[in-house]
Amino acid sequence: MREEARTERQAQIERAAYRLLRERGYGGTSMLAIAREARASNETLYRWYGDKNGLFKTMVEANARETREALQ
Repeated sequence: MREEARTERQAQIERAAYRLLRERGYGGTSMLAIAREARASNETLYRWYGDKNGLFKTMVEANARETREALQ
């Protein structure tokens, strides 16, 4: 997968994760539910993020980076 396509796919997955997080909370959101919402394979999520903590860590880091950039 090209880097540009992978970046867009990851953004889609993370948007799906945000939607489910708002609806269900962290404890009620599973990697399988995120995969289904994003129409991605569960295997892809685990390969790219490791586990649910890894996915949410990536999302928090992206938010922190965007906030830093906006404040500069």
